[in-house]
Amino acid sequence: MEDTGSVPMLQLLDDSEQPLELEAQEEEQRRKREAAVAAEKEFADRSRREAVRYLEEHGIAKVMNRLLIQLLMNRPEKPIAYCVQFLRTNPAELQEPDNALVAQKLAEPGSREYMIKARLPWLFEDLLSGLLVDRPAEPGPWVLAWLRFKKPRYAK
Repeated sequence: MEDTGSVPMLQLLDDSEQPLELEAQEEEQRRKREAAVAAEKEFADRSRREAVRYLEEHGIAKVMNRLLIQLLMNRPEKPIAYCVQFLRTNPAELQEPDNALVAQKLAEPGSREYMIKARLPWLFEDLLSGLLVDRPAEPGPWVLAWLRFKKPRYAK
């Protein structure tokens, strides 16, 4: 081929324009990442607020706290059956437990072992997760049905 005296394409590009273009692309990508992180944080915050509102509206946290205290204080052999019986009463109307007595019972040897043996942390986490996913209008019957369904998983 004959040389027409043309300047190779690579030389036509101004070296100073490439870094500016790359910087602009990187800046745009950074802005997009920041916007995605902000949107994700806002979604998580909104979800958290909605979950707390649901738990408060239905008094779930208060009932679960009382149930957990009763389980730890009484250490029943069959925790699921105990939970069902407890929830069939009106736990919202129960008197607040004496904090000193609760602290004393929890400090007794074997409390932690009972919790692990009875699988209470997993039971409560699974139960509350299910409630927050389904958000039933009537949590009481939902929890009782859930306990019957999950009983084999948590029964000794």
